[in-house]
Amino acid sequence: MLGRPDYWAPVHHWDTGQGDKIQAFDFSCQHPRWNLQVQGAPLSVYMRHDVSKRETIYLISHKRQDSSIYALKNVLEIALRTSSKPARPGIFLDDPFDMHVILSTLSLEASKHHVQRFRRFMWTQINKVDDQLASLQNRDRTQLSELTKQLQVISQNADSHIANADVCIITATGIRDAHARIFDAPVEPFRHQQVRDSIDYVIDSMQKQKMWFLNYKNRKDSTMSLVYNLVTQQDAANNIGLAADMKRDSTSMSAIASLTMVFLPGTFTAAILDGGIFSSPGGSHVTVNGIWWFWLLLTLVLTLITMGSWWLYRRKKDAESLNPILLADTNAKTRTGSTRPNLKSFSSGGSFSWPNRYSLGRIGSQGEGGKTD
Repeated sequence: MLGRPDYWAPVHHWDTGQGDKIQAFDFSCQHPRWNLQVQGAPLSVYMRHDVSKRETIYLISHKRQDSSIYALKNVLEIALRTSSKPARPGIFLDDPFDMHVILSTLSLEASKHHVQRFRRFMWTQINKVDDQLASLQNRDRTQLSELTKQLQVISQNADSHIANADVCIITATGIRDAHARIFDAPVEPFRHQQVRDSIDYVIDSMQKQKMWFLNYKNRKDSTMSLVYNLVTQQDAANNIGLAADMKRDSTSMSAIASLTMVFLPGTFTAAILDGGIFSSPGGSHVTVNGIWWFWLLLTLVLTLITMGSWWLYRRKKDAESLNPILLADTNAKTRTGSTRPNLKSFSSGGSFSWPNRYSLGRIGSQGEGGKTD
């Protein structure tokens, strides 16, 4: 189980001898991975303690350059360097869980670095949102979109840190429960109390860290809502500006249409009179030119050509817009095929025949006493 990155729960086992006394016990656990940017094997620890021999064996599996293992080596080197030679064999033998507690404490200390990085990143993004709110920066939609992405990253990192805190709490709680089961406080000497106090400190610290991350996530949610409101306000302002521009354009078009209606009848009348179709020799009476019908015919033909061209153009555009829908329906029918039976004939007596492909026979009914063949 060592080194498997599936976050298995703490496991403890003990062997008993005569008189139901513990002869040896095993305990193994796995610590969380706090660095969200680098993947690797988790820190897994296996411990076996022989009570009769007072011998403790630790087997540790970890990734390369693990910070907790590097710190553990430094702690051991300092302890060996500062202690006297007669006392060196007894280092960390006061309690077999000493190494478990040290690694749990080092895991807690390693989390503080990554928690601080998360806080700096979170506050940087929140300050950018505050600048947008205070109008210290122009509300660019691209910047707001980027802030939304960064806030989503904050949410994912917060979830990962909360999960790691839960893993650390489960591991530390497993160490405390296994220690309490083996070393009963009223019976064992006071030297085991230091282990219990240290592991309680790790559990309480992780619970507090988890509480803060839940608070950070709630703050992220409120900030995300604020960014959404800023985007909505910007869209509303753009729509208002667009509506104002459309209103001005509509006013201009209305003015042009009004002027056209005022001057078009006079222009049309002047064009006809200037075409030579009507004349008034001597100013006594009005005469009509003999080719007036040619003008009328040419006008009607051009009008019909213009209207027909417009109608054909609109029909072509409508067909192009409906073509993808009709093509999709045709493809769907081609794939599925026709599944409806072809019920061809219904007799006046109330009987009908299924197609031969169904081979269901003939169903007939005659009043109340119908029968089935």
